[in-house]
Amino acid sequence: MTFDRLAPMLMAALLASAGAMTLCAAWQVRGLSALAAALSAILCVAAAVHLNAPLWHAPADGVDADAPRAALRQSTLLIVLVYAWGAIALFLIYRISGLYWRHGWQYGLAAALLAAAHANSVRRLAREPGPEAVHAATGHAVKLAAAEGLAIAVALLWLVGSGKLNTLKGDWAANQIFLSGGFAVVCLTAIIVKTHASLTRP
Repeated sequence: MTFDRLAPMLMAALLASAGAMTLCAAWQVRGLSALAAALSAILCVAAAVHLNAPLWHAPADGVDADAPRAALRQSTLLIVLVYAWGAIALFLIYRISGLYWRHGWQYGLAAALLAAAHANSVRRLAREPGPEAVHAATGHAVKLAAAEGLAIAVALLWLVGSGKLNTLKGDWAANQIFLSGGFAVVCLTAIIVKTHASLTRP
């Protein structure tokens, strides 16, 4: 199954998660909210594994020349969904649930911009004119993904180590989104690197 066929189901599940988290925020049910956030991350990572695992053991002489770009497209679009989920959840929670955190809209906007930036990178990659340009652009994008994953991993370590997950303030729901979404993006970037290495090995 391709990403294009999985996308509608994933989007429906992520919207349901954002809605469930909004209800949990309104009712102050933190445990169920954390579960809804975690399930979103698990779904996206599971989809990435499903799409990429067959490519990890593909024979080098049987790999299509455009396979690295196609694989990068699918995994990057999953990252787009993760950021979009985070933006929607933040806007819903801090606009309609009654839970207050003054930075909710700012981080929601940042997540939306990150989703748009990753979507734009997919569009730009699709427009590369020839094999050499595609190869260079794909390699550069994979390096950026690795750097993104590393940066987010460091941020998650700080989030967990700071004790902010146990906060009594209104940002508790946002921290759940940061943790689950960040975990998903770290896993997805690692999958991008692994798949690219498998498809471009000598």
